[in-house]
Amino acid sequence: LLGFIPPDFLGDYAGTRKAAEILVEAIRRELERRLPPPDVTVEQLRDRSWWNGPEIYVVADDFEMIEGNSNPLRPLIPYLAQAADIGLHVIVARRSAGVGRASYEAFLQAMKEAGANGLLLSGERQEGQIWPGVY
Repeated sequence: LLGFIPPDFLGDYAGTRKAAEILVEAIRRELERRLPPPDVTVEQLRDRSWWNGPEIYVVADDFEMIEGNSNPLRPLIPYLAQAADIGLHVIVARRSAGVGRASYEAFLQAMKEAGANGLLLSGERQEGQIWPGVY
């Protein structure tokens, strides 16, 4: 995906684990700022008007290279359940080989629990159900 996103729309790029950790920490701080305050009104929740700023898209290509206990995206897990309210969008791409086992990885599990959609372009049925309703 390198070079695919026009520079005007690219906030940053992380090509190493360390760069990803630094970038994710900056995103985490921004998402924390966007969480609704205790006194948020129903109207503000409906309109998402208690925060401002751009929608944030996190694209993780070749996810199998970062999944596991040291996954640099793990700090974003607490924000996945409120992603729609705080302008967070996450796109994860990975090989289908081994995805059945990998679906229990903490970040992917949190995405499932948050109700994220899944799309399988091709894969082996023997991997089992890899996303709700996707075999």
